[in-house]
Amino acid sequence: MKPKFSAAKSGDELFSNYAEQAQPDLSLFGILNVSSIELVLNTSVLREKNVLFDENFGLGAKFSNALEQGFLDNVRKAKLQIAYYPEVIVNHPEECSGRNDREERLYYVNGALAQKMFGSYKLWAPVYFFFKLKQGSIKFSELSHYYKYYKNGGVEYKRIHE
Repeated sequence: MKPKFSAAKSGDELFSNYAEQAQPDLSLFGILNVSSIELVLNTSVLREKNVLFDENFGLGAKFSNALEQGFLDNVRKAKLQIAYYPEVIVNHPEECSGRNDREERLYYVNGALAQKMFGSYKLWAPVYFFFKLKQGSIKFSELSHYYKYYKNGGVEYKRIHE
């Protein structure tokens, strides 16, 4: 079991909008919204199933973010449980890496992550960009600009793994 827990900013304010009830099987959308500070891992189960981090993702890697999602995709593919429990296990400053939706590198990384998780960055692109537009993270007029970076990440990840 790989549980996800809640995190709080300084004080008791939650870091994100977490579900109030435990979720024994975190959805794919849930996996995409996990931060490393929210994870607790059972290393013996991971070793038994030979589940490793994807070294293409994370600080110092080709794709500098999405370490958690790349890893949890490997956990999911090993058919291990990924659960969520509504308990705060850490306090963390509000500022963190990976939250600026205007950074082109994040679109590059997310294109690579989509290629890894779905086998095609193209299939996930409409959903991904729909949410970015709906959230107001980007404007419709910026769509092609950010899609270029997203596509480059997907193409690069595919090239590395051919």
